[in-house]
Amino acid sequence: MRFRAAVLIVATWTVYGLVHAAYWIATAQSREPWPWMLVSALIMAWTWAALTPLLFAFTRAVDPARIGWWRSLAAHGATLTALALFMGALRLVLIIALTSPGADNWRLQFSGQEFWPRAVFW
Repeated sequence: MRFRAAVLIVATWTVYGLVHAAYWIATAQSREPWPWMLVSALIMAWTWAALTPLLFAFTRAVDPARIGWWRSLAAHGATLTALALFMGALRLVLIIALTSPGADNWRLQFSGQEFWPRAVFW
């Protein structure tokens, strides 16, 4: 049963990644090489696939019936914030690593104007 669940999770997130990549490619403002968009979208999707079992376990652990509504809301809020920051940073790291070399680019990208919109998106 676990193997089938794992396959279903990976397959579902892979489809999501492919659809997301198609959207990014179709709406790109420039016609730059697009393979990095596909790779980036799939890495993001597979990261979510890896997190899915953990999120299900987390949800069971912080069930309001077990720990109360306020604690459950606080736990979900903290986890949501941490995941948004992590996924925003991962997306930015992938964009920088797959598109443009140079140490100065890393500093500029993480200065805030590029990071925070991505974190808020996630």
